[in-house]
Amino acid sequence: MSQKVLKKSCWENFTFYPTDKFKIYWDMLIIVLSIWNSILIPYELAFPVIVEEEKALPVFDYFIDAAFAFDIVINFRSVYYDPKTESLVTDGNKIAWRYLQGRFWIDLLASLPLEMIAILFGGRVSDETLKIFGMFKLVRLLRLGRMITYMKVNRSFKFSMKLIQLMFMLLLILHWISCFWYITTGGTGKKFGE
Repeated sequence: MSQKVLKKSCWENFTFYPTDKFKIYWDMLIIVLSIWNSILIPYELAFPVIVEEEKALPVFDYFIDAAFAFDIVINFRSVYYDPKTESLVTDGNKIAWRYLQGRFWIDLLASLPLEMIAILFGGRVSDETLKIFGMFKLVRLLRLGRMITYMKVNRSFKFSMKLIQLMFMLLLILHWISCFWYITTGGTGKKFGE
């Protein structure tokens, strides 16, 4: 077997179907990491002094950025359902083109280690600006809806999962609003401008 054929077959085997156990577990890990970010990023904006005291958080943030970067590679090889024909698309070029036209740029921004980039540019970017750009990581929570669609369970269970997702999103939005309120009031609880 020639080396070119061997490389091609290895690349073709590196394909992830929506129902593969690895893909489901990987998506769940990315969702858990996204939930962590969705709680911590607004909290970091509201309470920077408290978060800076914790030494393990930057290391964990680098792990999350690395996982999000690897997720980009997995998404370039993830088979998807064509909504028109309702069939699986396994062609690597079509998968890559669809991903580039869709979520790729958001995923790329979500996986960039912004702190390292700021250091490369001489630290001219403020920490608050970096944390605001970190909000791009929150978009990954939208994957939960797609995961529920691919689950092989009955319809009523899927419906209850959608309700749980809705309740969680409402609680998350309340968390974001309360952190933003704390920021705008200067941490005093007074109305803005008093």
